[in-house]
Amino acid sequence: MLLRRWLVAPLMLIIVALVLAGSAAAHPLAQPPAPSAASTIYLPLVGGAQLPPQPFGFDMHWWYVGPQTVSLAANAQPRWVRAADVLWSEIEPQPGQYRWDLLAAKEQSIRQLRAAGIEPVIIINRTPAWAQLVPGRVCSPPAPQHIPALLRFLELLSARYKDGPSAIRYWEFWNEPDRSPDNVIDSDGSGCWGSDEPTYHGGDYYGQVLAQAAPALRRGNPNAQVLGGALLYWVDSDYTQRFLEGMLATGGVAASDILSFHAYGEWAAADWLVTKTNRVRAQLRRYKLDQKPLMATEVAATCSPLVQSNCTSTFVTNDQANYAARIYAEALALGLHGAFWYTLANQGAGFDQSHLVDIASSGQPLPRPAYNAFRNSALLLQGARYIGPPVTDPTSDQSDKVQMLVFKKDSLTLFVLWVQNTPSLDKPVLYSLGVRKGAQARCTTNLDGRNIDGGNDGKPYLFNCSDRNADGVIPLAIGELPQYVEVQDVGLAATSFDAALQALPGQPRLQGAP
Repeated sequence: MLLRRWLVAPLMLIIVALVLAGSAAAHPLAQPPAPSAASTIYLPLVGGAQLPPQPFGFDMHWWYVGPQTVSLAANAQPRWVRAADVLWSEIEPQPGQYRWDLLAAKEQSIRQLRAAGIEPVIIINRTPAWAQLVPGRVCSPPAPQHIPALLRFLELLSARYKDGPSAIRYWEFWNEPDRSPDNVIDSDGSGCWGSDEPTYHGGDYYGQVLAQAAPALRRGNPNAQVLGGALLYWVDSDYTQRFLEGMLATGGVAASDILSFHAYGEWAAADWLVTKTNRVRAQLRRYKLDQKPLMATEVAATCSPLVQSNCTSTFVTNDQANYAARIYAEALALGLHGAFWYTLANQGAGFDQSHLVDIASSGQPLPRPAYNAFRNSALLLQGARYIGPPVTDPTSDQSDKVQMLVFKKDSLTLFVLWVQNTPSLDKPVLYSLGVRKGAQARCTTNLDGRNIDGGNDGKPYLFNCSDRNADGVIPLAIGELPQYVEVQDVGLAATSFDAALQALPGQPRLQGAP
């Protein structure tokens, strides 16, 4: 608990300074003054002029879409929401007989999202019984003789939602098709195009169908954007990597506008979003497709009962928020076209406790600390552009060392710092951030919105951490909950720096100039 509250109170700042001063032989840092009482204020992050949408979003179960949940989503200013799935098996239960009326409730959800300025992304999934290659399995791919029927359905579907208040432009073709029928439960929403075929494990067939599906969707709407994949893509599995290879070899990836995949959490030193992004790009590079836009359409920290090390008593209160506070920064640094937290809201355990908002039995949405961390980090990163080196996974000996991502944002340089696994729960890692001598800076901590008294108002803590000693160093104490440090660029006066921060929409304010 002490780790997550570090740097909340001025007393903590003094302790950090004294510790650093006492170890001057190894870290010759000067003692920074503690912020004055006038320098500490809690204010909402939401408000101000709207900036262009950013490449982050949520998955959102359509049945939870309502005024309160849409407001929670919109407060993070996402670009899009993966909003629903269209089940071919339900819409065309018999050849040529279409039940478009079954989409009415989903259309209403899409209208609410569009009214809030959020772009919907829709999954196309499930094969009707009459078209299944694997009889009795809705996760099945369609049999070759029924591909023309699938293409007719896709063209009609895309044309139906070409424009209007429930318009849909982004279509994801199936969900986790790189799974085989023997490891999929039909009700879980995954595909099962995977097979025992040794070369591509079914990826070649999926690629062939995708190469035809993408043009069909564009015939219905020339502005349609087609996401191929939604791959599980397990990095230690030759099976799923060969599946992608099959998609590449048969032109499926080239035919789609975007390639999507899923990445959940971390394992030891590895961060799966980083690992999978780099592995996928390496495969694409062999086909000269490494510039293909990538989307991670499911990302989250999960508390799986199958992996007890990920399912601690502090998961909902601490661990999930730690990951949510940095995942958007990682997505930006990796150059992803989009990334979607799975999922925004759910009841009970949901999918391995991955959701950010609990839905009470009364229907009331209750944001978790992770929601606050996600929203606050997204707002801090508005307009940011990554300027650091290529992002790679830390090695095992780096998991308890400070990790850092660097961005440019207007007249500021933004540093995002965290430690993946701190060596001790009540001790942060002391870190010396090198800056221009005398640089004006502000630090934002407690992105999960929790206060030192145990309350949670959803607001982060922001304080003056300028290099007042003019020694070119800002001493920090970094834990698993990331810290965001904004440093003024050269040539900007202190009063202008303060004005620049105040002008950023959605940013926490700090009374008094640095």
